[in-house]
Amino acid sequence: MKTAIEGIGENAHLRRHWLKRAAAAFIDWLIATSVAWLTMYFMNCITPFNTVILTGIIWYLMAVPFEAKLGYTPGKYLFGFHVVSFWELMGLKKSLIRNLPKLLWFVWLPLDAVIGMLMEGDPRQRLSDHVSRTCVIMRGE
Repeated sequence: MKTAIEGIGENAHLRRHWLKRAAAAFIDWLIATSVAWLTMYFMNCITPFNTVILTGIIWYLMAVPFEAKLGYTPGKYLFGFHVVSFWELMGLKKSLIRNLPKLLWFVWLPLDAVIGMLMEGDPRQRLSDHVSRTCVIMRGE
């Protein structure tokens, strides 16, 4: 079985999938960063460090309930994605696990994606998707 890295060059659908996922993540990051910045503005404690850390916390706290209850975040919804579980319903436990990389988004999220793309299995999975046995698919797949 090929990895995503091996198949992405020849598979336009897989390439689009990962580009759209990156765009969806960027939308979610913008939302989390905006909330973090506004929070710090009103608390009069805006610093780059605070922004990075609070963005991760807010992104995690936003993504977990959205994906546990609805199966998508605002960014995923805009790009037509849905998070599914392979063997059981998507729930809080799976959402807590698959979204952990968002807490340290500036380091772990890119590594999570690259490591997942190097693993055999479904080429749409990040490492945290492999661990939580979830996958991000287009609605209707």
